[in-house]
Amino acid sequence: MKAVVVSRHALLGAQQRALTELGAEVTETTAQYDPDADNARWRAQGVEAVFTIALPPALLARLCAAFRVFTFDM
Repeated sequence: MKAVVVSRHALLGAQQRALTELGAEVTETTAQYDPDADNARWRAQGVEAVFTIALPPALLARLCAAFRVFTFDM
């Protein structure tokens, strides 16, 4: 599945392995999420899922409304 990672920090090795095991093909890693710009662009790119560590509740709600969302537990 095509996926995007939203994180201010580089992924840890264990997180990279987990993504690979889940069959995720990370097409982009971004430090910030802008739902008005990113949702349409990611849909056009065929993104199916977004992985993140933490987002404010309002942004997380908009992200969940548009994509399958997975969170890393730190």
